[in-house]
Amino acid sequence: MPSSTHRLEPSAFGVAFLSKQKKNFMTMPSERTRSVIQTREFLIELSRNTDFPETIRRQAKQLLRHYPSQIEMLDAGQLEEHLTDGTIFQPIFSSVIEGL
Repeated sequence: MPSSTHRLEPSAFGVAFLSKQKKNFMTMPSERTRSVIQTREFLIELSRNTDFPETIRRQAKQLLRHYPSQIEMLDAGQLEEHLTDGTIFQPIFSSVIEGL
């Protein structure tokens, strides 16, 4: 039975187009890492703020159960930097963040 998932192979045009787009709008790994870390901090504040209804605070706590910590994010960045070193791939996250 055929699979319902399809794998799209990028064309040369598509790769060139995406490369140009990334130069103009690309989020840097350190920015992405900082954003994830700051989102965790926001969820922590939200979960503790009694000005919000209990349902909102409970949802924030539930999301935090599986949300990565700062050290986990920086470790993931370090691993990705190591695995992508010398390849055409770029890490998604960074082991170094500025302005946090």
